[in-house]
Amino acid sequence: MALLPKAACTTVDWQKRDSVRARLRNLVRITLRRHKYPPDMQETAIALVLSQAERLSDEWSDVD
Repeated sequence: MALLPKAACTTVDWQKRDSVRARLRNLVRITLRRHKYPPDMQETAIALVLSQAERLSDEWSDVD
């Protein structure tokens, strides 16, 4: 079994592909609805969750 470099394991293609980003947005929206999050605040929450995920992904891929 070959081991991949750590950076290769943490590279997330959802930052590059719109279809994957759209799927993540839908999953976040479904989760917010399931937990009865106010509908008028959902777009802001979705944007916040995606920006946090991007920052975490950047940090994880930069760690050597």
